[in-house]
Amino acid sequence: GFEADDTYPEFNTTSLDGLADAVAATGVTSIRGAVVGDGSRYDDEFVIASWGPDSAFVDAGPYDALVVNDARIVGRSGRQADPNVAAAREFVRLLTSRGVRVSNGGSSGALDPLADPPITEIGSIESEPLSAVIEEMLTTSDNDTAEMLLKELGVDDSGVGTVAAGLNVVDRTLRSWGVPMEGVRLVDASGLSSTNRLTCAALLTLLQRANGTAVADG
Repeated sequence: GFEADDTYPEFNTTSLDGLADAVAATGVTSIRGAVVGDGSRYDDEFVIASWGPDSAFVDAGPYDALVVNDARIVGRSGRQADPNVAAAREFVRLLTSRGVRVSNGGSSGALDPLADPPITEIGSIESEPLSAVIEEMLTTSDNDTAEMLLKELGVDDSGVGTVAAGLNVVDRTLRSWGVPMEGVRLVDASGLSSTNRLTCAALLTLLQRANGTAVADG
């Protein structure tokens, strides 16, 4: 519902409506508790510290492992403070429109893997393949997706969803590709921070390697 307001509408997206449809299809008509958004796969650094006030919560952020519509909620202006709460509240709206009543609205929290009784999955959705996500990210200059992918690299490499863990993977990988790193300083994935530094040599080497990949397609 936000595409008309976006200069570069997103594509290759994952629909939260599909997840709401899956829950409603189970026959559930009432949730006596709350819908809880869990973004604990990553840390809770919702914006990069070195982003200026014109970028943070405007061009990017808040982002976490759970983000819906760039932390926007239908009927409310701007990006909300907590992306997990915003996602939960959007999901409540979608469930309500499908006849599923939620008693306590949306909130944020972390799943207890040892919960008793154990957690039961009642619905799921699958994203587009990573190549399609990267194409969208580069075509629309999707800053939130870039930052999330950086933390996901950290999770995949070391189980830690932080900027530092992701940048460690990026640095190691670029060096293994022979990208000259002298004069290069990376502090985020979107490039919004004014403390990032790139060189022509590094960028050219990377673009040459990217030929024929999803990066080039984007």
